[in-house]
Amino acid sequence: TRFMRDLRDLRARNVWLRGNCGPDDSFRYLEPVEGRTVFAAFRQGPNAEQLFVLSHLEGKPTDDIDPLSHLPDGVERSDWRLALRSPGIGDDYSGGPIVMKDSMALIFARDSSI
Repeated sequence: TRFMRDLRDLRARNVWLRGNCGPDDSFRYLEPVEGRTVFAAFRQGPNAEQLFVLSHLEGKPTDDIDPLSHLPDGVERSDWRLALRSPGIGDDYSGGPIVMKDSMALIFARDSSI
């Protein structure tokens, strides 16, 4: 799919994503779980690049949530842009509240080179 190709391209442009999570990175699932598995991941690159991923892996849909409200504490919430959205999320979505369902994912970036 186009999403998979775009995801491969994003990873190829940002080889630092291949490394292990560092002390400024975060990987967690949203709590309370409430019959679903939704992961939130924040990665910071060597040149201040930042990526934030919210992915719904299984279970019930979420309520209406604002993805960027799940950034780790201390991470600035401004200047993020939607870099990728998985199939099932409309092309008109560019950020803000959304109901996440199984297999949906959003990737936000905070650097123009990503």
